[in-house]
Parts: sequence; C-alpha cells; structure tokens
Amino acid sequence: MGENCPMPARFNAMAVTLMLFLGLPGLVGCGEGGSAPSEAVAAANSPPRLLSPIEYNHEEGALLVVALVAEDDEGDAIRFTLASGLDSALFGIDAEGQLQFNAAPDFEAPNDSDRDNRYRLVIVLSDGKQSVDYELLITITDLNEYLLLKGGSEQRAISQVVQEETVQREYWLRSASEPKQSDYPILIFLHGAGGNGRVMLNDERVIELIEGDQWVGVFPSGIDGRWNSNGETDADDVDFIRRILLDLEAFESLSKAAVYGVGFSNGASMINRLGKETDIFVAIAPIASQQIKELSVLDAPAPPSVFQINGELDPIIPTEGGIGFGDFEYLSAMESAQNWADQNSCSGSWDEQKVYWGDYEVRSKEQVDCVAGRRVGAYVVLGAGHTTRFGPDFNVFTLISSLFLDLPNP
Repeated sequence: MGENCPMPARFNAMAVTLMLFLGLPGLVGCGEGGSAPSEAVAAANSPPRLLSPIEYNHEEGALLVVALVAEDDEGDAIRFTLASGLDSALFGIDAEGQLQFNAAPDFEAPNDSDRDNRYRLVIVLSDGKQSVDYELLITITDLNEYLLLKGGSEQRAISQVVQEETVQREYWLRSASEPKQSDYPILIFLHGAGGNGRVMLNDERVIELIEGDQWVGVFPSGIDGRWNSNGETDADDVDFIRRILLDLEAFESLSKAAVYGVGFSNGASMINRLGKETDIFVAIAPIASQQIKELSVLDAPAPPSVFQINGELDPIIPTEGGIGFGDFEYLSAMESAQNWADQNSCSGSWDEQKVYWGDYEVRSKEQVDCVAGRRVGAYVVLGAGHTTRFGPDFNVFTLISSLFLDLPNP
C-alpha cells in the first residue's frame, strides 16, 4: 500500500496475511489505481552487441581499418572506446566506431607485441548503462612495394652464409641517368679474378652501353675477388646470383624473364657454370674462358644462346684447351662452342666468316639453326691475348648487346 492510502483499522496484520494467501485483490493501491516501485516493473537492460566481424585482414600502409557497427535492443546510443593492454595503444577509435591505426602499419617492420603482424586489441561498447568487451584481431598483409630505378648506379647487398658465417655480399645496379623504359632486360656482368663489381660498373664501355637506355646492368662481387666456378672459394655463387635475382623482383621495371650474362676470365667460367646448372639466362657471353672439362659433361636444364669470345694468344686460358687458370683442364674454344651447340640441338655446319673488330681480324663461327631460335657463336680474335679490349674504337659490350637483342624475345 502507498503511504497516501492508509489501511482501515479493521484490517489487522492477520487479515492482510490471509488476503495475500488467498490472492484477493485490493491491497496494491487505492482509489482507481496505484503504482508499484519502478525497479520492480522495469524490464532488464541488455548490453549493446557488435555486429561487425572480430577478425580482419588489413593491407599494410593503410590507416583506417573498419567502421564498426553495433546495435542496442533499447535503442540507446552506443559509445566505442578502447581498453588498455595488448596492442590497443597502436590504435585509435572515435565514439562512432571508426577504428584506425595511429601510424600506418608496415609488413616488413611489424610493431605488434609478438612482431608477427597480428595485432590484438579490445574494444568496449557502452550504452550508458552496461558495457561489453570484444577482442579484435587485425592481420597485416604484404603489399607489393615496387622500387623505382634512380638512374645511375646504386649499391645493394645480399645476406648469405659462407663458411658458417652470415656475410653481406655486395652488388651494384646501373641504369641510364634518366631511365625511360618500363620493362628493362637485365644484364649481369661477372668480373675476372682479382676484380670486383665496381670495376666493371665503372668501365667506360659499360657506362656507354647502359646510357643507351636498353639495359639495366647488375655487377656482383665474388668472395676475395674470385668466383667459385670450380671450387675456387667456399661460397655458393650459384645461390648468390639466384638471391640477387630475387632481390631484383622489388623493381617493377625489370624484366625477370629477360636475364643475360657477360663474364670475363674467372667470371666467364662462372657464367658457363650458371648456364649449365640453371635456367637463369636467355643468353650468355663468356669472354676469355671456355668451359672447364668437368662442366662440359653436364646437360643444361634450359640451354641459353652462347656467344663465346677468345683471344688467339691467350696465355691464361689457352684457346686450344688444356691446363689453364686454377690448374683446371679446359676444353678448346671450338670444343666448348660445339658442346653448347649440341646442348641447343643446333643442326647443320658452322657458318664461318672473317670479320673485323676495330683493327683486329676475327674468325667467326656461328650456328643459327638451333632450337627455339637460339644461337651459338664462337669468335677467336687473332693476335689478342687475355683481354676484353680489342682496339680503342671497338666496344665489345656493344657488340654483345646487339647479339643478345637480335635473339627472339623471351
């Protein structure tokens, strides 16, 4: 009974008890109505509910993650906040549920607590009466981030394990001062014994070639000035070249299907080895080295076109074959070229000509009827020794470039 509705005197405590027991009306109010306390009749309040997913894949570099959506049964306004802990400090959320990173995430440099690109945070939904927590998981996905050629030269490095120690192995890129193409073939230059990539990078004939804006040159360095063509060092140089090509995938304007190789001396031996053991190259040009005899017995998985250049009077790696640099046994220049012709299933006889490179006479032999339009050429420069220079007015790298570019597109 309300305090404004006093109980009649005739109702004593026993009567009230009896009426309640019998379920008789009349004791809840007076007059035509009455009211019970509000907490007794009000419906129970329901907490808000999150309608959005709790897991997201999010591309690196973007701030905004999602505009979260929630509902409340009573229609109360919902407020979004972040709970402390986990990775919540890396995020911000406004009252309407716009969730975003404070700083754009980087897949290569994760900032989450586990450094695994999986960010965990807790959001709190409140309708002013009750609140509820939800744990979200944001997984960062890698975005292809292509690098642009800067023009000129730049140094890069590759990690590799050599003799159980991780070392940083250098290589250089050189492109035209103002690169204008969108799809450059790659030309790898391997230096001779005692050299390094920078030596070939700065060769004036190479610079002239690259400035023509038809190639991007790659100039690696061997360990201690040597390439492991046949056990010269403990480095796995086949793996090193493969790693370089993987690194070059970051450059959008480089054609990964159009890779060519030039090597001099020990670098030429390495180019021959890469041609025999890998499917990297469309074509190679070994200068001043033919194949080592042990290498010649291998079958190439994807034989490249080969343009082999030798000096007739080479005292380091004899053109007629036999023991040469490194105390290795070399095929003769012609035997090596014939081996490559066999690898390329060339048919017919050699096309022999006398040509001139600058002031030098050259015995040129070519096989042009080979599988898939490939070619094999053997060029012996009369009177020349162990060199890439055949007179002041002749650029052997320009010649090699023209031979490569005359081949069918890969």
